[in-house]
Amino acid sequence: KNTSLFYHLYADELLRLNKPKIIHIEPITISAEEVQNERYSLMRQNLTLMEERVYYNLVSQLTPAIIICRPLHSIAEYQALGYSVIKLRVKVTKVHYGSGLLRYLVGYGVGGVVLQVEGSLCDATNGSRIADFVLRVRYSGVPYNGLNFKVISDNYCLRGAIDKAGEDIARFCKALFVPGE
Repeated sequence: KNTSLFYHLYADELLRLNKPKIIHIEPITISAEEVQNERYSLMRQNLTLMEERVYYNLVSQLTPAIIICRPLHSIAEYQALGYSVIKLRVKVTKVHYGSGLLRYLVGYGVGGVVLQVEGSLCDATNGSRIADFVLRVRYSGVPYNGLNFKVISDNYCLRGAIDKAGEDIARFCKALFVPGE
């Protein structure tokens, strides 16, 4: 299994929310520990991609049941219209780039990139937490017995891990807010 998701739900807050809902995606941040990492620039270059992946996957899995908006939209405008607004906060807390050569020569997950993100869903009106989660994705780039030479690139595998993280965050939100689908 290449993905681990751990979460804590605050059931009282989840039940208290009114419908319809809007998920407001806040800008994704990087932990101070990862800023000190020598390969920080590689993650920094891909931060916009991660924001796009989270947004795209939320839109594709949750609309029309839930409206997804980015930081450039005003929360107050939606609240004035009677919507229940939920803030999604995501922070990259750990990136292990693995070994490109091991990914290429050995495969089977050896040398894979590991991306860990932590996040929370909060009510925008009072800041109360609805859920916290920690997601860890391992991606080795699918070397196809040496036929996919791209797996040597850390950037290639990091992008694959980012795609998977975006899908899993959206799947988690869907399970919370659109039950039964």
